Amino acid sequence: MKVKKISVIYITAVLFIFAGIQVIHAQGGTGTTQYFLKILPQQSNNNPAFIPNVKSYFSFPFLGNIHLELNNEICSWNRVFERGADDSLRVNTNKFLSKLENGNILRLSLDEEIIRFGFHGAGGFFHAGIAVHGEANAVLSKNLFDFVLRGPGANINEPDLSRNDISATAYASLYLGYSRQIGKKLTVGGRVKLLNGIANVRTQKFNAQWRILNEDMSNPNITPYSYEFEINSIIQSTLSLPLDGDNFLFNTNSAFGNIGFGIDLGINYTLIPNLNISASVLDMGAIWWRDGQQYVSDKTTKAPYLFQGVGNIDFKNTVDLGSILNPMLEELIDTLGFKNAGPKKYATALPAQFLAGISYTLAEMNTFGLLLKGQIIGNKFFNFEAGVSYTFMVKNFGISLNNIFTRNSAFNFGGALVANLGPIQIHLGLDRITSFNVAAMRGVNFNFGINILIGKKEILRHKIEEVADEEAAEQNMKLQQ
Repeated sequence: MKVKKISVIYITAVLFIFAGIQVIHAQGGTGTTQYFLKILPQQSNNNPAFIPNVKSYFSFPFLGNIHLELNNEICSWNRVFERGADDSLRVNTNKFLSKLENGNILRLSLDEEIIRFGFHGAGGFFHAGIAVHGEANAVLSKNLFDFVLRGPGANINEPDLSRNDISATAYASLYLGYSRQIGKKLTVGGRVKLLNGIANVRTQKFNAQWRILNEDMSNPNITPYSYEFEINSIIQSTLSLPLDGDNFLFNTNSAFGNIGFGIDLGINYTLIPNLNISASVLDMGAIWWRDGQQYVSDKTTKAPYLFQGVGNIDFKNTVDLGSILNPMLEELIDTLGFKNAGPKKYATALPAQFLAGISYTLAEMNTFGLLLKGQIIGNKFFNFEAGVSYTFMVKNFGISLNNIFTRNSAFNFGGALVANLGPIQIHLGLDRITSFNVAAMRGVNFNFGINILIGKKEILRHKIEEVADEEAAEQNMKLQQ
């Protein structure tokens, strides 16, 4: 198969512009730092049982909540680049590979609320809105990077390339949520979402192995190697992909009629005055894609592998990365041998997300919280993390500081600020800061938005005081008996 020249920028655009390996919040995400900020209406994004302390509100059109997230377990400037003895900049491939895990997550997401509003009614609180979401995620194995960067000779004892998953999704969402207090201590909530899929790419299945066929392996750097490559993989997409000699193409007609549904559920319970537990399950649902294409590769190839790997790159001399990487990409695509198997209708499940929190409020203004969070990413990976936070709140102001513990980092610092300036509420959050050294940073989570509050009402404080009074009355009755 003759493969057209593919630039590195082009491949990157295919993977990330059309946003989304599965979706976190169709109604607009918020950072973990904002989970315990009770004066923020968007707190219900993480748990639909939360009721804001206002009579009603609406978000500023297109600026109610903008959420940008980069979760990167793969690289930072310091991981990839180093200075040589002559102060030249270079890429140390071996150093980079030594920092990788078996499965490495790379996620880029963007949420924007077009419009959002909420109000009290029917004995509870309603919220509704329209939002757009885009996200691109990848779970990439260390073996894959080793195979690409150092060539097959460096991977003789690790021939499995199967632990990889790449997907992208973009969609719009219309949602309606309702929360209500039941009894004295329990609040429950739910949210239903009608989705319209815009674009999708996913590895429905990816199984690949290879074996070196050379009899004499005394020289590990010998090229070309003779190898046997076995692949059994399926890629599904609403886009035309450059995998079968075709040009990349986004068909605007395929951006409509891809109907999806989702549901979120949450609870919030007061164990004793000032001590709350909460839990939620988000994104239970799916999107059905009507104009998909299916690319299939199921073959065994015996051929010389000419590419020896990128190796260490020294930028002291002018380096044309395109001349290094383009031949590699062309040869890999040719080796994988994907063929367009024609139209295919398919469905993608929203990756369910699970949250559980516990908080204690001291002197009405200070809240200490613990949040546990798990999410399904792609077809093969479950990501778990825990966060601790401190939140200070008064009537018109709130600030929160937190740290998130992940499987490969104990330091992911963050903070959030909410300020009510009359009826205008401004909120700003920044978390998942992996380092205060920019060269070592690998991720960030940014939130910004503006709400218009109507009839501020300290509902939560009154409920806490009511529960406390009733608990005290019950204790007095027991003592009198």
